[in-house]
Amino acid sequence: MSSEPTLKSLQQQIDQLTNLVEKQNKIILSTGEKLMQIQLQQQKDKHNSLESNSNGVETNDSEFVKNEDIVQLVGELQGQLLTLDYKSFSRVANSKRSTEQTLEIIPNHDGEFPSENIYPSNKKEFYEYDDLKIYILAKFYELIPESKNIDADDVFIKYFTDLTVEDSEKILLKSEMKLLLPEKADRDELFNKLAVYLGVEEKII
Repeated sequence: MSSEPTLKSLQQQIDQLTNLVEKQNKIILSTGEKLMQIQLQQQKDKHNSLESNSNGVETNDSEFVKNEDIVQLVGELQGQLLTLDYKSFSRVANSKRSTEQTLEIIPNHDGEFPSENIYPSNKKEFYEYDDLKIYILAKFYELIPESKNIDADDVFIKYFTDLTVEDSEKILLKSEMKLLLPEKADRDELFNKLAVYLGVEEKII
């Protein structure tokens, strides 16, 4: 049975919805700018084509911006907005779940879903995650800086694709984690950042 909402949990939901609206506005603004650029390019292409034809120069239609480009751009916008809506719905749902109820799975920025071996089934399991598991899941959601270690990136890919990870490879990731997050406070902060992303309660530091 889910617990009653607290002022803190309600504020978290308000913050999540606020962030969603801000992200949607940024996507719409960015798409609007791209549409304007495409439309301007179309006008330039049309003008250049008319000038070239008047001078007897053949034009290459393959270089022109076509309406299909606009359709594709609008489709990408719709896809991004749907992903944001789904994330928002799932986070609100997760915030209302009890510690042992199954969590909704949140996609990353590219709309990809994590594999079962790195995603917690419920809040209880999430709160029992050690620092390395938190680090790996946070990496999937791009909540930590990109690694400059190619070997470490290969290990992350193994985790993300359910491949077997050797103990030596786990040690490699732990070493990288300690370099990026040397203090316990750093790792606790990452835990809370991930918790907010998933829509679950933060750890009291």
